[in-house]
Amino acid sequence: MRSFRILAGAAALACTVSLPACSKDKSSPTSPSIQASTTYSGLVVGSSTTASLAITFPSAVASIVADAPMGDVARIVESPLDISATLTIIGGGTVTLTGSYNSPNLTLSGSGWTFTGTMSNGVVSGTFTGPTDAGGFQAMSSPQGSPATLYCGTVSGTHNGQSTSGSFTLIAGSGVFLIVPGGGVILPRGTYTGNTLDSYSAQVSAEGGTITLTVQGTLSASSASGTYSVRHADASNETGTWQSTACGG
Repeated sequence: MRSFRILAGAAALACTVSLPACSKDKSSPTSPSIQASTTYSGLVVGSSTTASLAITFPSAVASIVADAPMGDVARIVESPLDISATLTIIGGGTVTLTGSYNSPNLTLSGSGWTFTGTMSNGVVSGTFTGPTDAGGFQAMSSPQGSPATLYCGTVSGTHNGQSTSGSFTLIAGSGVFLIVPGGGVILPRGTYTGNTLDSYSAQVSAEGGTITLTVQGTLSASSASGTYSVRHADASNETGTWQSTACGG
């Protein structure tokens, strides 16, 4: 799918827009409220790696993060704490990780994988290196204690009279979701209510201008689907549908 490939190619410019993995803006109106949680669920994306990440914190962090004013977690939590995580690689099995959280910094490692990140406003984000790959990750608080669902999907659309297709990964849990176009960066997070995605629109800077992606859809425990539209930098439009099923390692 041409539009999703363009979005993926914007990775080098990711920090020029409000992408959560590198944005310095801590007051995004789409940020979910901080809630008590010992589990953070998220996505890991590299040039050849797509995986889910479930990080487990001690209960002490859950209470402190929930009660802290926005942006004050680093000031309140001072002692290093032991943490663990499970990395579930699509097509590659699972890896157990262990590490520490010394607010706001987090490190995890195991089996040749190393994760380094920070926590801000209920979101952990950073970078990773693996045995054969490197990239970024982001994990969201999952206050219900149940893991988020990772979906693997495809898109089918039309742009300038020609058919388009591509792939993407989506993770959803506790009313928040993240989208990653095939091989691309993690887009700004969105929200959902019940089984329906709330209004979602993301802008990404790319060569030639700005691309705007709009997504609508519904979720279930085993699948997710909907429609999308892309406003290309040349002002042309692309529309289509997307569908996905829950994916595992």
